Amino acid sequence: MVVEGVRTTRVAHELAKAYNVQMPISEQLYAVLFEQKPPKAAVEDLMGRGRTHESEEVSKAWHS
Repeated sequence: MVVEGVRTTRVAHELAKAYNVQMPISEQLYAVLFEQKPPKAAVEDLMGRGRTHESEEVSKAWHS
């Protein structure tokens, strides 16, 4: 079986840290794949995040 994206997840995580970029989905995926975080906990953490500036801009553009 081939699992796509595992190596990419590791690289994305490293780049996000190096450039101080928040990538919540990649962060949670990394935690599941490499830090034994339960997938349910990762989804709960993602869904429990507060709104960010970026999501507010997308929302405003969508409703205009």
